[in-house]
Formats: sequence, structure tokens, C-alpha cells
Amino acid sequence: MKKREVQIPFSGFYESCPMELLYDAIEQLDPNDEHHADIDYVGFAKIHVNRYAEQLEIQHGFALEMKFKDLERPRFYNHGSDKIFVEVPIVQLYELYVQFCSDDFAQELINRRFKSRPGFASFYDDFCDNWRTKPLGDWDHNELAVLFDDLGIEDHYLYEDINCNGELLELITLS
Repeated sequence: MKKREVQIPFSGFYESCPMELLYDAIEQLDPNDEHHADIDYVGFAKIHVNRYAEQLEIQHGFALEMKFKDLERPRFYNHGSDKIFVEVPIVQLYELYVQFCSDDFAQELINRRFKSRPGFASFYDDFCDNWRTKPLGDWDHNELAVLFDDLGIEDHYLYEDINCNGELLELITLS
């Protein structure tokens, strides 16, 4: 089955809900701050992917087989944030594509990501009708990411119970 790489929404680790949760877990393990904590960021990204896929099915009825592919972490956060990439079978992405093409909000989503503006020169077409006629198999990972924009799946919903089951504690090593 042919798969495509897609970036899914993630707020990143810098000054974010995920990092606050990790800091809380470190404090639970080392309340006196006596040790250095190593965090398994890739492990957290994999948890995010699983929870995001579950929430996508719960909220929208899309059962996508998302497989973690990569976590991109910028060297400096003034140019961007952390990004999570997954692999998804293209036939499963088609359901999101159909919803996107029928949505009146699609043009606004495209403009938000791909319309040129001062300080940003886009190399993507920003006319929605051209997107609707372009075969899904020809979309790159940046174009595919727009399918996941504004689905209403927020990080804080994904992590509501993450401190309760010990998942975070397994991602931290004290030295």
C-alpha cells in the first residue's frame, strides 16, 4: 500500500503544554532538583502520534494508520518549532481530501499556509480550485499537512490523562 509522509499538528516543546507536562514529570521524579534529566523527545512524539490518531477517529470518524516517521527539532526556536511527521496510506488520506475539497473554509486554510505576504514568498499555488483539481498523489507533505489544519484537535485534549498512567515518567532518565 502506497504511503505518504505528512506533518501533523503539534505545538512543539518550546514554551508549550507538552514541555510543561514534561517539567511536571521531572519534578515528580526529582523534587529537589538534584539530578540532570534526559528527556526522550522522540518517545513523546510517538505518544502524540498515537493519541492524535485516536482523537481523529473519535472526533471525526477517520481511522488513519499513522506511523511515526520523524521528529524535527530546530536548533533555534526563533525560526520555527518542532515538527512531527507520520506516514499514512494515501487511500486513507483520500477521506480527508474529500472533506477538504467540499469545505468552503478550504480557501482560508490555503491562504493561511501558502499565500505570499510581506516577509514570506510562497512557492505554492494559493487558488483553491487548482488544489481541488490536483490529484492527491501529486501533493507533497506540506500540501498534505493542510488536510489536518483546523480539525479541532488541540494538544491539551490529547494530554488530559497523560500524567495519570505513567507514560511521561518512562520518558525521563535522571543522571
